[in-house]
Amino acid sequence: MADEANMTVPGIQGSCDIQGREGTIRVQYVEHNVSRPYDIDTGQPTGRRVHSPFVIRKEVDKASPLLYRDLAEGKKYDSVELKWYRTAKDGNQEHYFTTKLTDALLVSIKALKKDTQDLSSKSYKDMEDVSFVYRRIDWKEETNGVEAYDDWRKA
Repeated sequence: MADEANMTVPGIQGSCDIQGREGTIRVQYVEHNVSRPYDIDTGQPTGRRVHSPFVIRKEVDKASPLLYRDLAEGKKYDSVELKWYRTAKDGNQEHYFTTKLTDALLVSIKALKKDTQDLSSKSYKDMEDVSFVYRRIDWKEETNGVEAYDDWRKA
């Protein structure tokens, strides 16, 4: 089984009960894309970089109604943080990467429920994809301290 990530969203209490991560949102899946348009003939850039929404997949839990509320109200978060974990050589969980979204806005929640007649989905839990856009994104590799960011205020 792959290692999970944990997200902190201001004002939202997640259902994680792992020591040191209590109250965070357990994230099962992440999808995000950054691209730059380019001329197919020359390979030269033709415009500004394009960030797709930052999408996480989580189990439906006590955070779900609060996320829907914030989506409906158009709430902007000063900061949303995702901590990525992996199994270290000693077998313990290691926080090795952080993604931070600044001035984040929740723009979509997609409910995911498998076909209950499909026998292969018996162990599947109800999930939802939660999508954020943002003004700034920071990436930090925690074990070596390497970091970078992109801010829409800068061209």
